[in-house]
Amino acid sequence: MKRTGKEAVPALIRVLKNDGDLRTMAAVVLGELGADAAEAIPALAELLGDDKHETQMAAALTLMRIGPLSLPHLKERIECSEGLSRFWASWSAAMLAPEQASPAMIEALQRERISTDNVIRVAAADEALGTIIAAGLIQEQY
Repeated sequence: MKRTGKEAVPALIRVLKNDGDLRTMAAVVLGELGADAAEAIPALAELLGDDKHETQMAAALTLMRIGPLSLPHLKERIECSEGLSRFWASWSAAMLAPEQASPAMIEALQRERISTDNVIRVAAADEALGTIIAAGLIQEQY
C-alpha cells in the first residue's frame, strides 16, 4: 500500500465525504500513507466534527501521521470549533508541534481530561499535555 497508495488517495477522499462506517476505515488507510496523503487534509479536518467518536479519533491520528502540513487546518479547527472536535484537533497539533501550543489547545485538553470517563480520551489528553510540558522544559534548557 505504501508503494502505490498515493494513487488511491483520491478514491479514499471520496469515501471520507460519504456517509457510513467506511469513512473511519478510509481515514485509517490514509494514515498509513503519511505525508503522501496530504491531499486529504481538508477532508480529514472536516471529519474532526463527525458524529462518531471513532471517526474523529481516526481523523486526528491520520492528520498527525500526515505531519506538519496538517497544522494550519488543525489550528483553524482549534479556533473555530468546540467540544470533541477541538479536543482531537488540539491532541493532533500538540503531537506535531507542542512548542506551538495555544491557550485554547491546553484548555481543550484539560477540559476533556477532567470531564470524561472515556479512558482513551483521558490518556490522549495526558499524552498531549505531557508532550507540551516536556517541550516547554526542553526550550527552557536551551
